[in-house]
Amino acid sequence: MHELTHARQWDRLGLDTFLSNYLLETLLVGYGSDNFEREANALRTDVQNAVAAAACPPSPLPPPPPPDDDGPHICRTKPYLPQRNESFDV
Repeated sequence: MHELTHARQWDRLGLDTFLSNYLLETLLVGYGSDNFEREANALRTDVQNAVAAAACPPSPLPPPPPPDDDGPHICRTKPYLPQRNESFDV
C-alpha cells in the first residue's frame, strides 16, 4: 500500500516533478518527515486499522471467560505457542 501511494503521487505529479520534489523534501526535512512519506505512511496506517477492525470488530457482549486449555483463538493479543508434547489433528 505504501509503494502504491508513491505510484499515485508519481502519476499525479509526473515523473520529473515527483522525483525532484521527493528528493528535495527528503534532503530538507529528512526521510519520513517529508510530505510524500507522511502521505504514504498515513494511508498504510489507515488500511492496517481498517483491516484490524474488520478482523476483530468490537462485540456488544461482554468478553467470554478465558478457555482452560488456552488453545488457538481468533483476535488473540499474543501468539499461541503449543506445548512440547501437543499435537494437532490436520
